[in-house]
Amino acid sequence: MSMHTFVCACLDKFPQQYMNPPCPFTHPTAFNTFGEVWACWLQDIILVGLIYHYTRTPLWQALGSAALFAGSCFWLLGSCPPGLLASLQASTIVVMAIGSRVPQIVLNMKRGDAGVLSVTTCLLNVAGNAARAFTTVVLTGDMLLLSGTLVQGALNGILLYQSVRTEQAKRGPGTAAVPAPA
Repeated sequence: MSMHTFVCACLDKFPQQYMNPPCPFTHPTAFNTFGEVWACWLQDIILVGLIYHYTRTPLWQALGSAALFAGSCFWLLGSCPPGLLASLQASTIVVMAIGSRVPQIVLNMKRGDAGVLSVTTCLLNVAGNAARAFTTVVLTGDMLLLSGTLVQGALNGILLYQSVRTEQAKRGPGTAAVPAPA
C-alpha cells in the first residue's frame, strides 16, 4: 500500500472516527463509547510511522504531518466550537454515504448483482450498526450521532439485501442463501 493510498483511507475515515464519538473530556461518558476509536487512532499512528520509516520519508515531513494531525485531534477534542463540531459531525453522514456505500450500491444495481460482496461481512456491518445505535441511545443520547448510525445502517442493510439476492441467484431458484466466508 502506498503512503498516498493509506493517507486517503485515513482521511476517508477521519471524520467518522475522530469527530463523532463523544469526547471524554467534554462529554463524560463510558469508555466503550470512545475506547475503540482511540485504539484505531493509535493503530493509525503506528501504521503511518511504519510507512514513513520504510519509505524513508524525510524526518521533517514525518514530524510536520504528525504535528498537523495531533493539532487537529486536540482542536477537535477541546477547543473546536460546539456549533462547528456539530456541523462537522453532520457532514460525516453525507461524506461517508457518498464516499463509500452509495457508490457500491449503485455499482451493484448497474451490474445486476453484488459481485463478490460477502453476505457475512454485510451482516456483520448491519449488526455493528445495530450495536452502535443501541449504545448511542443508551449511553449518550446523541441524536446527531444516532442519525448518522441509522443512515449507515440503512445503507448497510441495502448492501446486505443485494448480497443475499446475489447468493440466491448463484444457487438457483428455490434455494436459501447461506452466508459465504468473509
